[in-house]
Amino acid sequence: MAPCTNISRRPNRCYAGCPGIGVKRAITLFEEKGYSWKTVVQAFAEKDLSEDVALENARLAKILTASDYDFDKQQPILWTPSADYRVDDGAGSKDAKVK
Repeated sequence: MAPCTNISRRPNRCYAGCPGIGVKRAITLFEEKGYSWKTVVQAFAEKDLSEDVALENARLAKILTASDYDFDKQQPILWTPSADYRVDDGAGSKDAKVK
């Protein structure tokens, strides 16, 4: 999953994302606070939205990939982040304290 897919507001993708956060703001948040699930949850919390809403958006973003669909059972494979989930794309925060 692209790091800002589930945090940025992309209505053309059929899920809301985090209100008021576009791709540029999402990138800024990740660069400032670290590329982590915690950053995503904090962004949603700042908009008075729960972690459940953040998770629903993340799952909707991730479900758009064929590797996350069980064709035999004809159902999605739901993604669940671990508490220490981090995006490992080499584009982490420039601040060594939040890498």
